[in-house]
Amino acid sequence: MSRILLYLCLVIALLLVGACGTTQEPAVTTEEITTEEAPSPFVGTWLLNIDKSTFDPPSSALKSHVVLIEAQENGLKFTADQVDAEGKEIHVEEAPKFDGNVYPIVGSENETETTMKRLNNNSFELVRMKDGKEVSRVQVVISSEGTMSTATIKSKDENGQEITSTLVYDKQ
Repeated sequence: MSRILLYLCLVIALLLVGACGTTQEPAVTTEEITTEEAPSPFVGTWLLNIDKSTFDPPSSALKSHVVLIEAQENGLKFTADQVDAEGKEIHVEEAPKFDGNVYPIVGSENETETTMKRLNNNSFELVRMKDGKEVSRVQVVISSEGTMSTATIKSKDENGQEITSTLVYDKQ
């Protein structure tokens, strides 16, 4: 019995000496690494890959589209320059946050406001509106390598039929 008591006292003494002799930094959680240290997979300059994209209707195919995405607190800032199917140059800016609130779109005739929500670490959804009425939904997914993004755009044509375009972008 005295051996067991001596052994327990020795273990407790070693634990106390170890605890007094070192300070332990708090552990960093996975959430802290993801939100504070890892760069956003969305941020960068994205160039439309016309050959990999599909447009519905095909006559709506863009001639070019470059999107600069910058991080902002709890959201993203988009600056886009495109040339549409008729050759018209369009410059659009928006800065929605991942909070579901409505934010203005500047430079677009067809869409005047947007909301945004994050779906997971590599994807988000935008709901585009004109005068408060939904015009389209855009789901953006970044590839696991972070070098390609796919934007699936669902909207309705003038007859109310759903149309879907898939735009593929390469990170520059």
